[in-house]
Amino acid sequence: MVAPRITAKLIEVALPHLAPPNPGAREGALSALTERERDVFLQVARGLTNSEIAQTLHLSESTVKAHFGRILVKLDLPSRVQAVILAYELGIVSPGS
Repeated sequence: MVAPRITAKLIEVALPHLAPPNPGAREGALSALTERERDVFLQVARGLTNSEIAQTLHLSESTVKAHFGRILVKLDLPSRVQAVILAYELGIVSPGS
């Protein structure tokens, strides 16, 4: 298990070695998500914990967990780390954002 902030830092270091963002892919991937799921996805990509996301979006932590579980299913991702990597690959977040 790696802390979200550490994961974000690792991805920041690896980012120069990833393929450039593909804006068309972003629209396709995110079109399956609801507006609230996109909000949660963005906060996860920024490295926030479920608790921090709950505070930021004025949700309960269990609601954040439920949204994130649906995000993983809809985007066919196995883990939070893969979700963050996808967000970087799609250009949704960038280092330092």
